[in-house]
Formats: sequence, C-alpha cells, structure tokens
Amino acid sequence: MLRNRVWCLLFATLACAGSVSSACADEGLGAYAGFGVGQSEINVDSLDFSAHATGWKALFGLRPISLFGAEVEYVDFGSPHGVSSFGRVDTQASGPAVFGLGYLPLPLPYLDIYGKAGLSNVQQRATVRLASGFGTCAIGVGCDGFNRTESEFAWGAGSQIKSGAFAVRLDFEQLRASGGNLNFSSVGFLWFFR
Repeated sequence: MLRNRVWCLLFATLACAGSVSSACADEGLGAYAGFGVGQSEINVDSLDFSAHATGWKALFGLRPISLFGAEVEYVDFGSPHGVSSFGRVDTQASGPAVFGLGYLPLPLPYLDIYGKAGLSNVQQRATVRLASGFGTCAIGVGCDGFNRTESEFAWGAGSQIKSGAFAVRLDFEQLRASGGNLNFSSVGFLWFFR
C-alpha cells in the first residue's frame, strides 16, 4: 500500500513540472533534475554487518517557493560486501524515495541549506556464505539471508551552491529499513529548467 503511494507521489510531482514558470529558474526556483555519486553504507543489525560501497542517485525536484520544495529520486546503494560473525555477506539495496524539503532563509542568493523528510521504497538483498564453508544460506534455511522491499521513513540534510542554471550539492540521507539503516553521502549536480 505504501509502495503505491510512493509511486503516486512520484507521478504527481512529475505532472506538476509543466506548470512551473521559467522565471523561477533564474532565482534557483522551479523544476530541476540532477544526479549524485557518493559513498553508501548498509547496516544490517541481524547479521552484525556494516559495509561501504560507491552508490549513485538520479533525482527530479520542484521548488515553487524559496522555503519549500519536493523531490523524487532513485538511489542505488551499490553492492557492499564484507565479513560478519556468520560468514561472508554480500548486500545490495536500491529504490525510489519521495522527500519534502525545507530551506533556511539565508541572505545569500547563491547558497542553500536544507533538511528533508519523506518515504522510501527500497529493495534490500543480503546473501550469506557460511563461515564453515557449507555453501550459501537461503531464506528459511537457518541463517539470515533475505530479499525484501519496504516502505519506510527517510530523512536527510545538505547544502548547495548555485550559479545560473546549475548547482553543486552536498547531501546526506538515511533511509530506514527493518533491522538496520541505509546511509548515503553524495556530491550532486543539478540543472534548473529554463
């Protein structure tokens, strides 16, 4: 049910993009698209596991007024792997998220500082290779490998420096998942539609 709501919010945001005036783009307002690359961290409490990898995201946003905006994104946390007390763990996580953004009212027109909160719908997978060398665990065979998709709370914060129709952004976000967190720190580039 929450998964359908995330997709409905995505389509509603995209549908609104056509109604945003081009004059707003000159002030860093209006519709924009972007991408980011950075370091992800996947934590799985039940496996006593935490690892980092390179991840990426693509996003689309609307900022109709200077203090508030909305974004939809697709984030891929990469494929972190490592060793836990169970054995070797290989993980993957990816999916869409929808955020509402609030911007601080700064007197500097080229700098934005923001916080964001919303919903994510992430598919997370983990495979465990047993330390004893008896093969790969599967769901229900006595170890904690899993493949699940969940709609959960997501939040983040960041800053961006704008110049004309472009912006460079530093961003942190955390997507909740049952039994752990998914963190993503990234450098992103935005393009404001004119």
